[in-house]
Amino acid sequence: RTSIHDGRMGAMPGWEPVLGTAGVENVLAYVLTLSGRQATAGNVDEGRTQFELLCAACHNVDGKGNTALGAPNLTDKTWL
Repeated sequence: RTSIHDGRMGAMPGWEPVLGTAGVENVLAYVLTLSGRQATAGNVDEGRTQFELLCAACHNVDGKGNTALGAPNLTDKTWL
């Protein structure tokens, strides 16, 4: 949640100003499903759409990341 909301040092911006609080929860819900976890809040389908529009450029559509950009794999169970 914090990474999506506030961003991370480096190239990932904070997405809360663009997505709003509900949008952050939606993207979080979708990202959790990428590694087999279950979301407790948010709309997974809306999160998928938002992820594909905003996050896939770095994390790829499948969520496996792009090491050249420093975008981590979101499908494994390693969380920063």
